Amino acid sequence: MKVICFDLDDTLIDFKPREMKARLIIIKRIAERSKTSVEIVGNKYDDIWSQIKPDYMEMVNNGLNEMAIRNIHLNRLVDEIHCEEMPSNLAQIHMDFSLDNLKAYPNAHSVIRYLSEKYKLAMITNGPSDLQWGKINRLEFANLFEEIIISGDLGYHKPNVKIFQEMTQRTGADVSEIVYIGNNYLKDVVGANQAGWKTVWVNRKDEKEGKIIPTWTIRNLSELIKIF
Repeated sequence: MKVICFDLDDTLIDFKPREMKARLIIIKRIAERSKTSVEIVGNKYDDIWSQIKPDYMEMVNNGLNEMAIRNIHLNRLVDEIHCEEMPSNLAQIHMDFSLDNLKAYPNAHSVIRYLSEKYKLAMITNGPSDLQWGKINRLEFANLFEEIIISGDLGYHKPNVKIFQEMTQRTGADVSEIVYIGNNYLKDVVGANQAGWKTVWVNRKDEKEGKIIPTWTIRNLSELIKIF
């Protein structure tokens, strides 16, 4: 094994609590300025986002960043609530508070540093460039990985085998010398397996695997030290 490649979201970091914090701040702000109940604004916020979310990755592949997508979401929200708040301001609030106090999972940094002494480290993460680089830089991951691919910079995303092939080419390693570590069975385990990579499934929720069997399955990042 020469290269260990990580997923980011829900593997190294739990982003959802920060995203929910940003959501609540925006909802309260709109409710106050429009004199509408928090419940009504919250329901409308979630309803509009549920309509946008299925097309989120397609929008990213087409070149939209997180700020642009959130601006679309929040523009529709303020129109329907009849609030005079600028959607671009709200989109910036969402970005700022999503990244504020962002933390990695316990042992993430120590495990990464341990592995970096023995292997070349890389990262492949789905998402828009502005948001994903914001997370990586906020947690000071950039200097710990020799290669980082963000799907928004390429126009295609996991589990598309092309994103794994791109990383194989960048690292100069043979597919048999690379392992991918991620939490999402379809995007991470199946995608990397189809590229010929070994896989580690970070299965914190005891999910059931499909026909493709991960090379290793773990519940905690610290288990990587025993494997590698």
